[in-house]
Amino acid sequence: VPDRASFRRAARELAAEVHAAGKPCIWADCGQKPVPLEWAAGCGFDGVHLTAAHPGTTAELWREYGGEFAILGGTALDFLCRSKPRDILAYCEELQKMTGNRGFAFGTGNPWGRAVPYLSYISTLTALRR
Repeated sequence: VPDRASFRRAARELAAEVHAAGKPCIWADCGQKPVPLEWAAGCGFDGVHLTAAHPGTTAELWREYGGEFAILGGTALDFLCRSKPRDILAYCEELQKMTGNRGFAFGTGNPWGRAVPYLSYISTLTALRR
């Protein structure tokens, strides 16, 4: 993407076509240097899937962009891999409470297929179930 204006022009056209087909339009940028979310704002995306490469915490990004599009994923993989189960559960519960389960879909961004410790994985599933 050469610049913000080019991205926004192309993204608006893409979102309009997807919406014309009756589908929601979700931007998923799995690059090592994702397009800044301020570029995606105003393009008509219904959601943006976050990966660990996006700067900022999920809570910060939801507060800033939650009225613009849904935040999908964003449960930082590094955090999950190094945290204790109780800390993962507390983090997930905090996100769910903050968002009221609106404009947010719980998940992780792991496009590179990194191994996730078993207890971290189970803790994430437990938080989802709750």
